[in-house]
Amino acid sequence: MLENGLYDIYDSWYIPFWQQPWFIYIIIGCALGVAIGSCWLLYRLFFRKTSHRTAWQKAELVLHELQQKQHMGIIDSSQYYGAVTSIIKNYLYERYQYPILSSTDTEIVLVLKEYQAPVVVQETIQHLVEGIVTIKFAQEQAAQERMEKDFERCILLIKQTIPEQTAP
Repeated sequence: MLENGLYDIYDSWYIPFWQQPWFIYIIIGCALGVAIGSCWLLYRLFFRKTSHRTAWQKAELVLHELQQKQHMGIIDSSQYYGAVTSIIKNYLYERYQYPILSSTDTEIVLVLKEYQAPVVVQETIQHLVEGIVTIKFAQEQAAQERMEKDFERCILLIKQTIPEQTAP
């Protein structure tokens, strides 16, 4: 007890955690991390070289990658045809702006007829859709041959639909 009659409650001192050196170091580290991350994102956004590929270049590249996976046995025929139709849907959407991204295989054929797509496109998609139905019930050897033909058709479709002024 002190002379003024009060109890001494200040015998032990407590320093709050936000005033401790380790907490200040953590805050400084987080701030530096945010600053470095922001600089990196800004650099990527403004100074990174972007490769501007056309729709047909992207489609050909992805189709060739898919064919390599198929030859190595990484994917089976149903996955192969699912990927091929997705690639062709994206290509036709980017090239002609046909609303087919969320369409089924048979709806694609109808949309292409409705929008009066080039005959080459309609025929190739029709063969591709027939191939999908056929492949479900075909033997493995027949499936492999059909997949090769459909791959060649897709590449031919892409090459035939390249605009004239940019054709290689």
